[in-house]
Amino acid sequence: MTNARMRRLTGICALATILLWLAIFPLYTLGPLGSLYDGAVLAGEFFRIHNIVFTRILLGMGIYVTLLVFAVGLRELIRRADAEYEWVGTLGVAAMAVWVGVTLVANGLEGGAALDALMGSGDPSVARALSMGYLLMYNGSIAFIMTALFMAAAGYATLATGILPRWTGWLAYAATVLCLVCIPAM
Repeated sequence: MTNARMRRLTGICALATILLWLAIFPLYTLGPLGSLYDGAVLAGEFFRIHNIVFTRILLGMGIYVTLLVFAVGLRELIRRADAEYEWVGTLGVAAMAVWVGVTLVANGLEGGAALDALMGSGDPSVARALSMGYLLMYNGSIAFIMTALFMAAAGYATLATGILPRWTGWLAYAATVLCLVCIPAM
């Protein structure tokens, strides 16, 4: 594949990720789940929003595919620009793969809570346990550390090889710092 085609594919996957994220984000704002410590309320909320949960998971799978293709494309562009920095691209792919894997587990926990509540009588202890687990993965230190690692690798490779405009490398470093600051928020 030529450099131009590789850049195009990588860019298309980046844009597809953004579009999918824009589609999924409002689905996370459609009503609070209630108190995380009240399993009965959570089970009722999962029954109420189960279709939204399944739609979020489906859209998320599209995001994971486009992110993985983006990460591999970025790694290949880094390698082609300067083979000495291939390790940085590989580090980025590994970080993205771990992030996707962890997020798939979180999707499974969230989907399990929604499946348990499908008949309207979800088990409160199941709803609470699965919610606590998936929230720690989605919004916690696990997601922040892997995102920081990917962003740091992408920023470093961008500034070192010039594969993207310099401002994107600095933006990646800023995102890295923000992720690192959020790690203790578990």
